Amino acid sequence: MYSKQIIIWYMTSALKDQKIKLLAIPGSLRPDSINRSLMKADGEIAPAGINVQIYDDYADLPVLTEPLDNGPEPNSVRELRDQIRDADALLSATRERNGSIFGGLQNAIDWASRPYGNSALAGKTTLVAGASPSPYGGKWAQVGIRRVLGVGAADVDRVRTTGSSGGRAIQR
Repeated sequence: MYSKQIIIWYMTSALKDQKIKLLAIPGSLRPDSINRSLMKADGEIAPAGINVQIYDDYADLPVLTEPLDNGPEPNSVRELRDQIRDADALLSATRERNGSIFGGLQNAIDWASRPYGNSALAGKTTLVAGASPSPYGGKWAQVGIRRVLGVGAADVDRVRTTGSSGGRAIQR
């Protein structure tokens, strides 16, 4: 049995008769990025009852600064937080940028984690994945996202990190 078949079997068995809304937050602004394509494929092969929605509004998010954080909530930030709170779980897929997280994804996570004590990420089950042509498969970015999500109050005990490296699957 291939890993994709195992994942589908597991999800179908574990989530039978449930409706799940999965918000997929890609680590790229490019419409044809590898990881956005991965998320689109996830939506196509997801079992019945799992709705994968891709977050596409990075360009509308202002860079988080203290004056903005302490001022009125920008509409784009409110929409991001509402989408995260409305989702049953999150999926983030990214490649590395200089051995770290794509800046737009970091900014989105920063906004979602604010204000302190009222994080939209609180207790949110999150899957971290990545695809990259590099020999590291985005593993450093995935470690970074895992750390940032944990600080932002996501359910890191249930986070699963996956990636690819030179054609072989890596699972931690």
